[in-house]
Amino acid sequence: MACWAGALWTLPLSWVIFIPYYVLISRWEESLLEARAGDAYRAYQQRVGAWLPRLRLSKDVFAPATHSWRETFFSERGTLVAVAVMGILLSLKIVWAHS
Repeated sequence: MACWAGALWTLPLSWVIFIPYYVLISRWEESLLEARAGDAYRAYQQRVGAWLPRLRLSKDVFAPATHSWRETFFSERGTLVAVAVMGILLSLKIVWAHS
């Protein structure tokens, strides 16, 4: 969004805000998954890297997903709406600047 808005000076500030925010969200999501799936999730955590992918993965890591896309979109609706609104506002700003 910073690049799209032409405000490159905000990139360092964006990362300073984004990194701690994302770490906190990841910890919350991991605790939620552990509460829901228990030992199965802990075993999964041992096979898959949290931040960087492992070079050798077991075949069961790629087993078919058993999650609900509807639930996923519902839980991310705030993020999707925010991105859409920012995209529309930035597009309008660009159109108005060139008219």
